[in-house]
Amino acid sequence: ASNASVRWLQLDRNYFGEAMAQALATALQRSESIIQSLDLDFNKLGDAGASLLADALKVNTRLTELTLQNNAIGPRGATALGQALGVNKTLQNLSLQGNEIGDEGVLALADALEENGHLRVLSLQSCCVCDPGAEMLAAAMEANTCLTQLALAHNRIGDVGAKSIGAMLRTNWTLQELSLTHNRICDAGCYFIAEGVRLNHGLRELWLTHNPTSKRGAKCFAEPLEENDSIQMFGITAPFNPTSSQDKVVSVSIEDASNNDLVKQKISQNSKDSNIPPELMQEDFFVALQRSLEVRKLVKQVEGDQQHISLSGTRLGDRGAKVLAQAIRHSTTLTQLNLEGCDIGDEGAKCLAEALEHNQSLAELRLANNTIGTEGAKRLSAAFGRNGTLERIDLEGNPVGGEHSMSKPKSTAPGAP
Repeated sequence: ASNASVRWLQLDRNYFGEAMAQALATALQRSESIIQSLDLDFNKLGDAGASLLADALKVNTRLTELTLQNNAIGPRGATALGQALGVNKTLQNLSLQGNEIGDEGVLALADALEENGHLRVLSLQSCCVCDPGAEMLAAAMEANTCLTQLALAHNRIGDVGAKSIGAMLRTNWTLQELSLTHNRICDAGCYFIAEGVRLNHGLRELWLTHNPTSKRGAKCFAEPLEENDSIQMFGITAPFNPTSSQDKVVSVSIEDASNNDLVKQKISQNSKDSNIPPELMQEDFFVALQRSLEVRKLVKQVEGDQQHISLSGTRLGDRGAKVLAQAIRHSTTLTQLNLEGCDIGDEGAKCLAEALEHNQSLAELRLANNTIGTEGAKRLSAAFGRNGTLERIDLEGNPVGGEHSMSKPKSTAPGAP
């Protein structure tokens, strides 16, 4: 460890104790040390060794990664490391996985997260974290704008901790990956986390597999997943097949959601029961995943340079129409849009109408065979009159109770030459 040219040092599974920790700490405190990554997994550093390394972190300016998995570190060692993080300005990745630091040890780490602006990855998997610890971490994360990955799998977090995590997700859009697998989160906790996901625009991966969640808890994510625009990977475990004692582990990516065969294959790989009932693919949250995928693809099309887009038969619904409307509002190239048979009702029509009042490129909008009623039609008609480029809106096959289309000669459109 005294070699100043060493940048990556792997010393895992050597049963090192306090003596080696002292030697490493001395090396890390030297100004000429250029060690950037230090792997000490599966040793026997204990609280004393962790404290020595913590003292070194207070002065070290080179180390960016420190892994201390399964080192018999308890609350005292974690507290020392937390205090060091409050001073250190270079460490980006810290793993304490497999150390029984408990909520007492989490407290100092949470305090550090409120101030630390450099740590990006923190693993507290299998650290005996309970609800109080989760609450402290969530509160700290509301102020943190740097951490992108947080691993809390294999702990004892229940619905109380999940409620705080859900509240954090509403405001923290920096965190990209959150693992809560193998905890004690039930349906109520799923609801709180799902509501956080609904308002979040930064989280890319969320894992909730192997929690005591029922089908009701999984369904809590149906609508939020549609409204969320950032989630790419989502996993949850629930007894979707009431005739089987084996829960279905649902771990699929948003990009895979439109491929039912691929989804079935992935579920089978995560379940002892390979008999996937057809009705599973019709579950609310699966439909939400598929709809979310479609909406995101459509938004990309509208935001691109395409002039003619047909989405006929896509199950957008009102929520999908709402998301799509934001893209239509700002488009400067789209001239024709076909939304026939997309399950759009009055609420979706109102969102589209608001977008039309700002759009200055669309000439034709087809909304035939949806469920738009009189209220939605009136709102579209008002927007149609104000829009300077729109020439035609088709509402054929909608229960509007009046005219099924709106049109005007191009020469009489407001603002036309």
